[in-house]
Order: sequence, then structure tokens, then C-alpha cells
Amino acid sequence: MINRIDLTEKDTNSDDIRLERAKRQYEFEKKLKEETRGKHFFKRHAAIREALWGSQRPDDYEVQSLVTREKHNPDYPNPELVKKLYIPQIQDFMDQAYDRIENSEQGFRLATISYFLNILAHQYNDGNGQTNRLASLSYIREFCPQYDGHFFPIKYASDYEKDTSQIDWSLPTFSKPLVENLTCGLPYNLEPEDRKIYEFISKFKIDKDEYLEIGLDDEPADEKTKGIAMQFNVNLKNLKNAGIEVDAIDTVQHMDTKVNIINRKIRDVLEERYPGYFFNPYRSDIPGSMSLDHQKKSFILTSLLYTPQGINALFSYLYNGSDFSKSEEYMDPRLRDVLERTMNSLSIIENGFKDVLQAETTKVHEEKYNSKTI
Repeated sequence: MINRIDLTEKDTNSDDIRLERAKRQYEFEKKLKEETRGKHFFKRHAAIREALWGSQRPDDYEVQSLVTREKHNPDYPNPELVKKLYIPQIQDFMDQAYDRIENSEQGFRLATISYFLNILAHQYNDGNGQTNRLASLSYIREFCPQYDGHFFPIKYASDYEKDTSQIDWSLPTFSKPLVENLTCGLPYNLEPEDRKIYEFISKFKIDKDEYLEIGLDDEPADEKTKGIAMQFNVNLKNLKNAGIEVDAIDTVQHMDTKVNIINRKIRDVLEERYPGYFFNPYRSDIPGSMSLDHQKKSFILTSLLYTPQGINALFSYLYNGSDFSKSEEYMDPRLRDVLERTMNSLSIIENGFKDVLQAETTKVHEEKYNSKTI
């Protein structure tokens, strides 16, 4: 019998805690089908979290409560966007898709989509992989009887180097081909006037070799700094004409702070107009600046969940695994790129799932468990 202590406040990097969660997973897998069958997205995930962590009650929360990640992680979308935008839309899509499953092939692809969307959103503070592998396995148990007696391997240690049983099974990565060299960050429907506003971000920058030598309240020391000062104030004027009010910079003393305030105001205006997008290119000189992967994954989720083409592409894959693009005569090139990359990543995950399940039989699964826990 597993001790039903609450693990949510404990050190998740502790191997003891990892082992405890692994034991809970092994026991829960025995009744996974019975505990999750017929459940839609929220209750399914809540039941899994309750089984693993001993804290979340399936009937006590709304879907946003599944988002436990609070800190900004440069590799994943802003948790506030995950809570307000992505998880509600993921729930809506998954529930609709679940109700339409007609055969085992579609059920397996539902498991694939579940893993893809939730790993991208990364809604949990910890245990995203474990939770979402179990969620995917629950769909496979429900719809794909040919995989009865097959499992996803359990992670017993806090990193793969400590747990050699994980090295052979780790799924082929879908993240790198998904985001590598992806041109995004800006909405594909960005209005020309808003693009001009966005371009001001690159014009207001911190250059300690130049700007910090300028005393805007005094006559610039030479022609170079005079020209920089004039251009800076021209940009301020143009920005004001574009509808973004900023205070004039009178002194050099707080130049870097003012620059950050200006860029933040630009981003706030644009992010209000285009929910789900980020408008601050990664800049190492701006505290809190977000990495490109952070922006790209937000862009991908928004493209999939908030455009008709994205939803159609996911359903097209669900029903028959076909290429969405054949039915689309015209599509913005950046959106098409996202959807093509998505189809490729879903294929990688689907094939990876099949390979892993085929290798992890009941006997193999049990032998690994006994070697780690006895």
C-alpha cells in the first residue's frame, strides 16, 4: 500500500520523492483503465495527479487549477497564458476529440496529440512528463486493446544518468525539429501599423558604449553622441504619434530604466491587441527577456488552438493522419510552417510511442520495478 502523503510541497528533485512517485505510478497503472475510462480531459488529469501526488481532488477544481507552474521558465510559455488561454482550449479540443473517437487508430492519435499539446504547454511545476505519459497511456488503454500488457517505462531517478533503464527508451525528441529555425514571434495577421510599433523595440536599446555617454540635459560632447541623442528623441516622438505615450528622457542617469519601460509599454500594447503572442525578441541585456523557445512554443500553441486552420489540422491528423495542407489552397507561410512542423512532430511521437510500448512488456516492466524497489 502506497502512503498517501502530499508530495506537492516536497523536494521534487529528491530521488526518494521520485521513487515514491514511481511506486505510485506502478500501482496506479494496474487500475488505470478503470480509473480514467469515460473521463474527459480535466477529470482524467486530476485523477492522475491525485494518484501520483496525493493532493488534487478530481471534483474540486476548474481546469485552470491544473496549472501549477507559477515561475517563468525560459523554455516554455508564460504560465499565465497557459492558465488563461492554452489549457482551456486544450481541454475544449481534447473533449471534442475524445467524444468523436471511432477506432483504435484514432484513439492512439488522440494519445499522441494529448502528449504533444500538454508537453508544449508544460502546465505543471513538476512531473509534466510523468503525468502526460500516464494520460496518453490511459487513452491507449481505453481505445487500443492491442497494447494491453504494454507500458511506458517509469522514471525512477531525478535524471537519466542515475537511471540507466531510461536511456534505451527515451522518446525521440519532437521539440527540436518543431522549433529549430522557426520564423515566428509575430502574429501572421499583424497589421502594418502595429508592425511599425513593434519595430520601435529594436530602436530603443541599451548601448553602454554610446547611450550612457550622452547627457540629454546637456549639449552632447561630440557629433556622434549628438546624432544618437537626436535619433533617440525622434523615436520618442514617432512612438507618441503611434499612440504610445512615454515620458521624455531628460537625463542620462536612468537611461537604462527608461529604455526598459518604453519597450515594456510597446509590448503591453501589442500583447493586448494580439493575445497569446510575445513581442520582445530575446535580449540578454534586458532582465526578464524571454528566450526564443518560449516565444516559439507560445506561437505554435496559439496557431494550433486559436486559428481555424490549426484546429482543422489537429482533427485531420486525429481522423486519418493525413496532411492538412492538401485541403488548404491558401495559408500564411508562417502558419503553414507551424502546421507542417506539427504534423512532423506528431508523427515522431506516434512512432516513438509504438516503439516504446512494443519493447516495454509486462514482464520487462515488472523486472525493472523489482530491480529499483526491492
